[in-house]
Amino acid sequence: MLLQPDRLVVCLPDGEPAEALLVEAARFADHLPGCGVEIVAAPVHGLHDAARGLLRSTFRRGVDNIHLVPTANETVDLGVQLADRSTLIVTRGRGGQRLPKRPEAWTLMLQTPIDGRSVMAIVDPLQDTPATIVTAMDLAERLGASRVVACHLYFDEGAAANDAWERRASEERTEAVGILLARVPAHDAVTVVPRIEQSPWPERSLLRIATEEGASLVVGSPTRLVEISTLCLPEAIARRSTQPSALRALWDGLLDGPESLPALS
Repeated sequence: MLLQPDRLVVCLPDGEPAEALLVEAARFADHLPGCGVEIVAAPVHGLHDAARGLLRSTFRRGVDNIHLVPTANETVDLGVQLADRSTLIVTRGRGGQRLPKRPEAWTLMLQTPIDGRSVMAIVDPLQDTPATIVTAMDLAERLGASRVVACHLYFDEGAAANDAWERRASEERTEAVGILLARVPAHDAVTVVPRIEQSPWPERSLLRIATEEGASLVVGSPTRLVEISTLCLPEAIARRSTQPSALRALWDGLLDGPESLPALS
Protein backbone atom coordinates (compact mmCIF):
# COMPACT_ATOMS: atom_id res chain seq x y z
CA MET A 1 0.00 0.00 0.00
CA LEU A 2 1.67 3.20 -1.18
CA LEU A 3 -1.11 5.78 -0.78
CA GLN A 4 -1.31 6.28 2.98
CA PRO A 5 -1.18 10.05 3.62
CA ASP A 6 -1.30 11.52 7.10
CA ARG A 7 -3.38 14.47 5.98
CA LEU A 8 -5.55 15.71 3.14
CA VAL A 9 -5.01 19.40 2.32
CA VAL A 10 -7.98 20.69 0.31
CA CYS A 11 -7.14 23.90 -1.58
CA LEU A 12 -10.40 25.59 -2.51
CA PRO A 13 -10.57 26.71 -6.13
CA ASP A 14 -10.35 30.14 -7.67
CA GLY A 15 -13.29 31.32 -9.74
CA GLU A 16 -15.76 28.49 -9.09
CA PRO A 17 -18.00 27.32 -6.23
CA ALA A 18 -16.23 25.47 -3.42
CA GLU A 19 -19.09 23.07 -2.69
CA ALA A 20 -18.36 20.58 -5.49
CA LEU A 21 -14.72 20.19 -4.44
CA LEU A 22 -15.58 19.85 -0.75
CA VAL A 23 -18.15 17.13 -1.43
CA GLU A 24 -15.85 15.09 -3.69
CA ALA A 25 -12.85 15.59 -1.38
CA ALA A 26 -14.92 14.31 1.54
CA ARG A 27 -15.93 11.22 -0.45
CA PHE A 28 -12.28 10.55 -1.26
CA ALA A 29 -11.25 11.11 2.37
CA ASP A 30 -13.64 8.34 3.41
CA HIS A 31 -11.31 5.90 1.61
CA LEU A 32 -8.27 7.08 3.60
CA PRO A 33 -8.65 5.87 7.19
CA GLY A 34 -6.65 7.80 9.75
CA CYS A 35 -6.05 10.74 7.42
CA GLY A 36 -6.61 14.22 8.88
CA VAL A 37 -8.25 16.96 6.83
CA GLU A 38 -7.14 20.59 6.48
CA ILE A 39 -8.71 23.29 4.30
CA VAL A 40 -6.91 26.18 2.62
CA ALA A 41 -9.39 28.93 1.76
CA ALA A 42 -9.74 32.66 1.15
CA PRO A 43 -12.32 35.06 2.63
CA VAL A 44 -14.25 34.90 -0.65
CA HIS A 45 -15.08 31.23 0.02
CA GLY A 46 -17.09 32.22 3.10
CA LEU A 47 -16.16 29.27 5.30
CA HIS A 48 -17.01 31.42 8.32
CA ASP A 49 -20.55 31.71 6.98
CA ALA A 50 -22.78 29.31 5.04
CA ALA A 51 -20.05 26.84 4.08
CA ARG A 52 -19.21 26.05 7.73
CA GLY A 53 -22.32 23.88 7.91
CA LEU A 54 -21.25 22.19 4.68
CA LEU A 55 -17.91 21.19 6.25
CA ARG A 56 -19.66 19.59 9.21
CA SER A 57 -22.04 17.65 6.99
CA THR A 58 -19.50 16.43 4.41
CA PHE A 59 -16.38 15.46 6.38
CA ARG A 60 -17.44 12.70 8.75
CA ARG A 61 -14.28 12.87 10.87
CA GLY A 62 -14.36 16.67 10.94
CA VAL A 63 -11.78 19.21 9.77
CA ASP A 64 -8.58 19.61 11.76
CA ASN A 65 -7.62 23.08 10.58
CA ILE A 66 -8.66 25.89 8.22
CA HIS A 67 -5.87 28.04 6.76
CA LEU A 68 -6.80 31.43 5.33
CA VAL A 69 -4.95 33.28 2.56
CA PRO A 70 -5.80 36.77 1.21
CA THR A 71 -6.97 35.71 -2.27
CA ALA A 72 -8.34 32.52 -3.83
CA ASN A 73 -5.46 32.13 -6.29
CA GLU A 74 -3.04 31.67 -3.36
CA THR A 75 -4.67 28.58 -1.84
CA VAL A 76 -2.63 26.02 -3.79
CA ASP A 77 0.61 27.93 -3.18
CA LEU A 78 0.10 27.66 0.58
CA GLY A 79 -0.97 24.03 0.26
CA VAL A 80 2.31 23.21 -1.49
CA GLN A 81 4.25 24.99 1.26
CA LEU A 82 2.44 23.01 3.96
CA ALA A 83 2.81 19.65 2.24
CA ASP A 84 5.37 16.90 2.57
CA ARG A 85 5.59 13.35 1.21
CA SER A 86 2.84 12.17 3.57
CA THR A 87 0.39 14.87 2.39
CA LEU A 88 -2.24 14.66 -0.33
CA ILE A 89 -3.06 18.05 -1.90
CA VAL A 90 -6.53 18.22 -3.45
CA THR A 91 -7.79 20.96 -5.75
CA ARG A 92 -9.63 21.44 -9.03
CA GLY A 93 -10.07 23.81 -11.95
CA ARG A 94 -7.49 26.55 -12.25
CA GLY A 95 -5.86 25.39 -9.04
CA GLY A 96 -4.28 22.55 -10.98
CA GLN A 97 -2.25 25.03 -13.01
CA ARG A 98 -0.41 26.04 -9.83
CA LEU A 99 0.51 22.50 -8.80
CA PRO A 100 4.19 21.63 -9.39
CA LYS A 101 5.01 19.46 -12.40
CA ARG A 102 7.30 17.32 -10.24
CA PRO A 103 5.45 17.28 -6.91
CA GLU A 104 7.08 16.48 -3.58
CA ALA A 105 3.64 15.56 -2.19
CA TRP A 106 0.73 13.55 -3.58
CA THR A 107 -1.50 15.79 -5.71
CA LEU A 108 -5.07 15.11 -6.79
CA MET A 109 -6.99 17.11 -9.37
CA LEU A 110 -10.64 16.29 -8.62
CA GLN A 111 -12.63 17.02 -11.75
CA THR A 112 -15.43 14.48 -11.89
CA PRO A 113 -16.90 12.02 -9.37
CA ILE A 114 -14.62 8.98 -9.01
CA ASP A 115 -17.05 6.15 -9.62
CA GLY A 116 -15.85 4.32 -12.74
CA ARG A 117 -15.39 0.59 -13.18
CA SER A 118 -11.62 0.90 -13.58
CA VAL A 119 -8.59 3.03 -12.69
CA MET A 120 -6.04 3.97 -15.35
CA ALA A 121 -2.31 4.04 -14.59
CA ILE A 122 -0.05 5.94 -16.99
CA VAL A 123 3.30 4.18 -17.26
CA ASP A 124 6.56 4.45 -19.14
CA PRO A 125 8.26 1.03 -18.94
CA LEU A 126 11.61 2.56 -19.86
CA GLN A 127 11.61 4.85 -16.80
CA ASP A 128 8.92 3.91 -14.29
CA THR A 129 8.93 1.48 -11.39
CA PRO A 130 5.80 -0.50 -10.40
CA ALA A 131 4.84 2.21 -7.87
CA THR A 132 2.27 3.86 -10.14
CA ILE A 133 0.53 0.57 -10.95
CA VAL A 134 0.57 -0.58 -7.31
CA THR A 135 -0.97 2.74 -6.24
CA ALA A 136 -3.66 2.38 -8.92
CA MET A 137 -4.41 -1.17 -7.74
CA ASP A 138 -4.70 0.00 -4.14
CA LEU A 139 -7.08 2.79 -5.13
CA ALA A 140 -9.11 0.50 -7.38
CA GLU A 141 -9.73 -1.84 -4.45
CA ARG A 142 -10.73 1.02 -2.16
CA LEU A 143 -13.04 2.52 -4.78
CA GLY A 144 -14.67 -0.80 -5.67
CA ALA A 145 -13.21 -1.01 -9.19
CA SER A 146 -12.09 -4.42 -10.47
CA ARG A 147 -9.58 -3.37 -13.15
CA VAL A 148 -6.45 -1.29 -13.56
CA VAL A 149 -5.54 -0.30 -17.11
CA ALA A 150 -1.76 0.10 -17.42
CA CYS A 151 -1.65 2.58 -20.29
CA HIS A 152 1.57 3.32 -22.17
CA LEU A 153 1.44 5.98 -24.86
CA TYR A 154 4.41 6.72 -27.10
CA PHE A 155 5.17 8.39 -30.40
CA ASP A 156 7.95 7.47 -32.79
CA GLU A 157 8.15 9.53 -35.97
CA GLY A 158 10.24 6.89 -37.70
CA ALA A 159 7.82 4.13 -36.74
CA ALA A 160 4.89 6.19 -38.00
CA ALA A 161 6.51 6.43 -41.45
CA ASN A 162 7.57 2.78 -41.84
CA ASP A 163 5.29 -0.26 -41.32
CA ALA A 164 8.12 -2.67 -40.46
CA TRP A 165 9.64 -0.18 -38.02
CA GLU A 166 6.21 0.44 -36.49
CA ARG A 167 5.68 -3.28 -35.89
CA ARG A 168 9.10 -3.61 -34.30
CA ALA A 169 8.55 -0.54 -32.11
CA SER A 170 5.17 -1.90 -31.00
CA GLU A 171 6.65 -5.30 -30.17
CA GLU A 172 9.48 -3.71 -28.16
CA ARG A 173 7.08 -1.53 -26.18
CA THR A 174 4.76 -4.47 -25.55
CA GLU A 175 7.65 -6.54 -24.26
CA ALA A 176 8.84 -3.69 -22.00
CA VAL A 177 5.35 -3.24 -20.52
CA GLY A 178 5.14 -6.99 -19.95
CA ILE A 179 8.42 -6.91 -18.02
CA LEU A 180 7.15 -4.01 -15.91
CA LEU A 181 3.87 -5.79 -15.14
CA ALA A 182 5.79 -8.94 -14.15
CA ARG A 183 7.29 -6.91 -11.28
CA VAL A 184 3.85 -5.94 -9.94
CA PRO A 185 2.65 -8.07 -7.00
CA ALA A 186 -0.48 -10.11 -7.76
CA HIS A 187 -3.79 -8.90 -6.34
CA ASP A 188 -6.79 -11.17 -5.84
CA ALA A 189 -9.44 -8.46 -6.23
CA VAL A 190 -7.95 -6.31 -9.02
CA THR A 191 -6.90 -7.32 -12.54
CA VAL A 192 -4.22 -5.37 -14.42
CA VAL A 193 -4.54 -5.15 -18.20
CA PRO A 194 -2.04 -3.44 -20.53
CA ARG A 195 -3.01 -0.82 -23.11
CA ILE A 196 -0.24 0.27 -25.50
CA GLU A 197 -0.81 2.86 -28.21
CA GLN A 198 1.23 5.16 -30.41
CA SER A 199 -0.15 8.68 -30.55
CA PRO A 200 1.18 12.17 -31.28
CA TRP A 201 -1.65 13.63 -29.15
CA PRO A 202 -1.29 11.99 -25.73
CA GLU A 203 -3.89 14.06 -23.86
CA ARG A 204 -6.57 13.42 -26.48
CA SER A 205 -5.71 9.71 -26.51
CA LEU A 206 -5.76 9.46 -22.71
CA LEU A 207 -9.26 10.89 -22.54
CA ARG A 208 -10.48 8.56 -25.30
CA ILE A 209 -8.98 5.49 -23.62
CA ALA A 210 -10.35 6.51 -20.22
CA THR A 211 -13.83 6.73 -21.74
CA GLU A 212 -13.47 3.37 -23.48
CA GLU A 213 -12.18 1.68 -20.32
CA GLY A 214 -14.70 3.32 -17.96
CA ALA A 215 -11.97 5.00 -15.89
CA SER A 216 -12.86 8.02 -13.76
CA LEU A 217 -9.39 8.36 -12.21
CA VAL A 218 -5.98 8.55 -13.90
CA VAL A 219 -2.89 7.81 -11.79
CA GLY A 220 0.53 9.10 -12.78
CA SER A 221 -0.48 11.32 -15.69
CA PRO A 222 2.27 13.82 -16.64
CA THR A 223 -0.37 16.33 -17.76
CA ARG A 224 -3.28 17.91 -15.90
CA LEU A 225 -6.35 16.54 -17.62
CA VAL A 226 -9.26 18.93 -17.34
CA GLU A 227 -12.02 16.37 -17.96
CA ILE A 228 -11.00 13.60 -15.54
CA SER A 229 -9.60 13.34 -12.02
CA THR A 230 -5.81 12.92 -11.96
CA LEU A 231 -3.55 11.68 -9.16
CA CYS A 232 0.19 12.36 -9.35
CA LEU A 233 2.70 10.57 -7.14
CA PRO A 234 5.56 12.35 -5.38
CA GLU A 235 8.62 12.18 -7.58
CA ALA A 236 10.59 10.23 -4.96
CA ILE A 237 7.87 7.56 -4.71
CA ALA A 238 7.14 7.36 -8.44
CA ARG A 239 10.74 6.37 -9.08
CA ARG A 240 10.96 3.95 -6.14
CA SER A 241 10.70 0.20 -6.57
CA THR A 242 8.09 -1.63 -4.50
CA GLN A 243 10.65 -4.33 -3.71
CA PRO A 244 13.84 -3.57 -1.72
CA SER A 245 17.13 -4.16 -3.49
CA ALA A 246 19.55 -6.84 -2.32
CA LEU A 247 21.90 -4.12 -1.06
CA ARG A 248 19.08 -2.53 0.96
CA ALA A 249 18.15 -5.95 2.41
CA LEU A 250 21.79 -6.49 3.43
CA TRP A 251 21.96 -3.06 5.06
CA ASP A 252 18.69 -3.64 6.93
CA GLY A 253 20.04 -6.98 8.11
CA LEU A 254 23.18 -5.36 9.48
CA LEU A 255 21.05 -2.87 11.40
CA ASP A 256 18.73 -5.57 12.79
CA GLY A 257 21.49 -7.98 13.79
CA PRO A 258 23.42 -10.92 12.28
CA GLU A 259 20.44 -13.31 12.61
CA SER A 260 18.47 -11.09 10.16
CA LEU A 261 21.04 -11.17 7.37
CA PRO A 262 19.85 -12.81 4.10
CA ALA A 263 21.35 -16.20 3.32
CA LEU A 264 24.14 -16.16 0.78
CA SER A 265 23.76 -18.50 -2.19
